[in-house]
Parts: sequence; C-alpha cells; structure tokens
Amino acid sequence: MSDWWIRDRGRKMGPFSREDILEMKASGQVQGYHECSQDGRSWQPVENAAEFATQRVSRRKPEPSGTNSAPAIAFEGSGNGGGGGFTRFRLLVASVVGIIVLGIGAAVFLVVQKPRDTRLGPTDPSREAKDLLVSSFSDLPMTEQTKVRTETVGFVIAGIHIRYKSDGSWIERPFSTGSGFVVSPGGRMITNKHVVEEIQNFKGSDSHTQLEARLKATVTPKLWVFFGRDTRCECEVVHQSADFDLAILDTGKANSRYLAMCFTGDSEIPHLKGLSAIGFPGNDRSAKKMLEGNIAAAGRGQSIQHTFDDTDFRFSLDGGDVRKTPISLRIDNSPAAYYLVHSASTAHGNSGGPLLCRDGTVVGINTIIRPVEVKDTQGNKVVFAQGGQNYALTLPQLKKEIDRYVPEAVWRTHPE
Repeated sequence: MSDWWIRDRGRKMGPFSREDILEMKASGQVQGYHECSQDGRSWQPVENAAEFATQRVSRRKPEPSGTNSAPAIAFEGSGNGGGGGFTRFRLLVASVVGIIVLGIGAAVFLVVQKPRDTRLGPTDPSREAKDLLVSSFSDLPMTEQTKVRTETVGFVIAGIHIRYKSDGSWIERPFSTGSGFVVSPGGRMITNKHVVEEIQNFKGSDSHTQLEARLKATVTPKLWVFFGRDTRCECEVVHQSADFDLAILDTGKANSRYLAMCFTGDSEIPHLKGLSAIGFPGNDRSAKKMLEGNIAAAGRGQSIQHTFDDTDFRFSLDGGDVRKTPISLRIDNSPAAYYLVHSASTAHGNSGGPLLCRDGTVVGINTIIRPVEVKDTQGNKVVFAQGGQNYALTLPQLKKEIDRYVPEAVWRTHPE
C-alpha cells in the first residue's frame, strides 16, 4: 500500500506517498512526533516507522588540536602558512552562500508543496481557528462526541415576537423549525432555504399586517438557533440561494466549534459507510396552524423556548450509508440539483442538518424525505416519515456561494 496518512493533534491529512512524507520530514513540516498510518486506523509516531527512518551519515572525529593533520574541509591554497586566514574567510563565505541557497530551496519547496499541504481546503485557518475545527469524531470519547455535536449542530426556530400595544407585554411563538450546522469559527451556519423562507416571506406581507391589526400588537419576525436549551442565539439570514435549497445564517456566536465540508466531486463520491444524520426531527411547526390558533390566549412573557419540551432541544443521531451515486433531482420549479441517497433515517425537522462522515466532514445537507407508504391490516394507508428514502444536498455545487458568504469555511476530501 503506497498511500500514507499523517495525523497532527487529531487532524488527519493525506493520502501522501512515502516520498512525499520523506520530503516533508526533510523540510520540517512533518516531525517525528507526528503519527502515520496506512489504513487510517492503526497509528504510530513517524519516528518509529521504518519507512521514514533517516539514514545516518558517519562523520570523522575531529583531530586533536595541535596536530598537522589536514582539515576535514579544505580549499585550494590552504595550508599551515599565511593563507589560513584567507581560507577561513572563504569557508565563511561558502557557509553563508550555503545558508542562502538552502533558504531559497526551502521556500521553493514550500511553494511547490502548497497544493499538497492544503488538502483541508483553499483557506488556511489561523491556529486558533484550527483548534476549533472538528477533526475526528472517532478519536473522541462518547461524552466529548456528544458535546461537539451539541456545539456544532443547532436547533433552528423561525417565529415571531409579539408586543401588545395595550400594556407592553409580549410573547414569542414559532412558525417552523429545522436544523443547521456551524461552518466557521465566527458562527456562520448552513441550513436549508425552506427552513427560513416562510418567515422571510412573512416580513411585510399582507398576513403580517393583518396579524398586527388583529392582535393590536407589533409583530416582529425572528430567527433563533439553540445549541441546547440554554444557549440561545438570535440570528439573521445573510444569504438565500436562488438556485438551491441553501441558506446561510449568522448566529453572532464567535469562537464556535465548526465543521469542515466535502468538496469531492459528485461523480467521485463513493458508497460511503458509517455516515450519521444529526438534527432535530419531529419539531416542525406550520405557520398556517399557528396563525389560525388563539395566540392571544397564550401566556404573556413566554419566550420561544418555553413553547417546546426539553426533549425537543436534544439532537437525534441516526447512522447509515450512501446507497447510490448522487442523483440529479428537480424539486418544484427550482433548477436541478444533486443529492446523495442514504439510509441514515431522517424526519421533518432534520431539514438543514448535516450528513457526516466518521471524521466529522459534512458530505451533504439533509433536505428531502420520501416517506414510506404501507397499509395496515384493514387496508388503510399509513405513512412513515422515518425509514423512507433520505436525500442530502451535495456540497460541491454550493461551494461558490458558500465561499462568498463564509470565506473562512474549510473544505476537505471525503476520508474513505
């Protein structure tokens, strides 16, 4: 097996050839304490791997002082006469020239190596940003995996803040819900456009005006993201795609843990194993039902999180595999887009959540569910949202838009 993987503080890079790693080791980019592996599972320090052992060069012991032996490095005209000072000068010049040549060579090597050493993507995050990047779930204990998922996958709630003109009291009510995931250390988040589109269209609409008149209140559309019940972020939509079911949110939650995304071409994505779908299913709310309800009867001073149960803020995790090469689908009147068909079960509310590889790389955005229809013993049709076909919007087709609004986003190839 000729390909090798290098791991640095949990971040896996590669694959590299043996010659690549020897060159990077020679330049200092790979140190002995870095770990290497050929299968991505069994790791050992580079310094312990026989394939990368540095050949030792024997050196002559220096002659005792006071002898007339020839020096180890000699130049024409050197000797024991008055030419010794000139010889030392020439030696010094040669050393300086050698250092300059080595420096130029190292710079050229780094330039040549740049495409190979930036396989995480076109950007080079700062050290602080890299520390926040999720590198590998598989290397973390279960409690830490849960913590990381809670910090990177959010429960998205679209709704309204109502302030009554009569007494200044207020309540918050939901329109719809979904999921989203953080893709930058500054807190930018990816979700589906259909998760936020309804509340965006509600702003300034006739329905908005009529609701304010009916309630005698100021109604303000809002968008919240929760990372657990007690971590509430009020966010704004910074981009809605005209061609894809994509929206980008700004949570304002700086220094967040964040996820890398897969830029492997759609036709090159294999039948990946061990994927996981993360999100908040079963919490979807309908704007129509909410507007038809008796909002005035709801308790005043009730913040948005109090309209949900504690369990609604706990993410759902389901595993599965990619079933086939990405397929092109056209939804409603939107342009055709590529989707991964996978077996990690999702339901309403999972929309906008990530489909993750084992190392934490996002390979798709869970977007569509094709329910399973069966009949009970009496012949009645029963529909199951979970257990049907699950479709995740692939990311390479979204890369141009994401990079424009999330320039610090990190991209990887899939790990398998």
